[in-house]
Amino acid sequence: MPPKDLSHEYSLTPQDILMACKLGFWAFKKNGQHVLGSGVSEILGLSSKTPTFENFISTIHPQDLDGFLNSPVGMTVGKWPLSGPTASATFDFRVNHSGSVRYIQGRAQIRSDKDGAAEEVVGVLEDVTEYKLMEKQRFETQERLAQLGQMVATIIHEINTPLTVMSFYAQSLEHEAAESPPDVAKVQLQAGHISRLSLKMAKMMRSMKFYMAPRVNREFEMATLSSIFKEAMGLCEEKLRQENVTISAAIPESLSLECRPIQLCQVLTNLLINSVEAIRLLPERWIHVEAREEKQKVIIQVTDSGLGIPPEIARLIMLPFFTTRENEGTGLGLPLCCELADQHHGSLRYDEHSTRTTFVLDLPMRQPGPR
Repeated sequence: MPPKDLSHEYSLTPQDILMACKLGFWAFKKNGQHVLGSGVSEILGLSSKTPTFENFISTIHPQDLDGFLNSPVGMTVGKWPLSGPTASATFDFRVNHSGSVRYIQGRAQIRSDKDGAAEEVVGVLEDVTEYKLMEKQRFETQERLAQLGQMVATIIHEINTPLTVMSFYAQSLEHEAAESPPDVAKVQLQAGHISRLSLKMAKMMRSMKFYMAPRVNREFEMATLSSIFKEAMGLCEEKLRQENVTISAAIPESLSLECRPIQLCQVLTNLLINSVEAIRLLPERWIHVEAREEKQKVIIQVTDSGLGIPPEIARLIMLPFFTTRENEGTGLGLPLCCELADQHHGSLRYDEHSTRTTFVLDLPMRQPGPR
């Protein structure tokens, strides 16, 4: 029996199909007869449905705009050059949509006339934010596990040494308790040592728990930068001690910002560990962390005793999977830090003008958007 013809029951237009697939159709023509489908306005968060190229690019993230304009699609629509035969192109960019950053992927065809001159660019847009966030969460977990792996040896040492000392003091207390009468001053001294060591272990465990907490996209909250830095230090202080690295900080106790504290702790931890690894073989080993308020922003500088990064490497360090530590680094640490800074509407950059190796984290004191 032949299949039943249901076309009369389902009168779907191409636009209906695109909307059902959550795609947005667009077309730019050399003659100016442009088309922006309704899905495009929704995906890009456009305030106007005017079918112009200027409107199309109006919500693209500033850091991605030049890349798109210099892509085959952007160059074609902007200049309509002699592009040759029909060609396919793909592109990615972020948009500022309703106070949040969304990730957009596009596919296009550049069509030319018989003389090879570009006359039309048609394509579709898709919001791939959910996929990108899942991918970034996977990278983030991978980087956290890599960092934790680097800390395992120092963590074991940090736990084992106090336990050994505490066991010694506990045995001494047992011996002292058997004396008649016991030496009260000696008992108090040994009990005080056990108390201090247990507090040190508890502090380290608290920092680890803070660092390894689930990375859900929590709401932003007000927190003091000094408290977040202390959590990062709780994870790094044993490694700093083992590598004989001196650390100093100038962070006002009252300096606070609206942030996701766990994510900011991860950024600071990553920067500190990177500095330690970079300077561990230098004769002079120190790290200085400084923070200040400037024009409703919090500027955090992490400087170490290194003499800077060669320009050919500095251009690549923010790219995923690039690493100078063979068989050790994942190449995801700094890219992840950049992403976390971007999620805070801030930025992370290497200061190429500093005489020492310096990274600058720039964050708003209050997050933009509705309250």
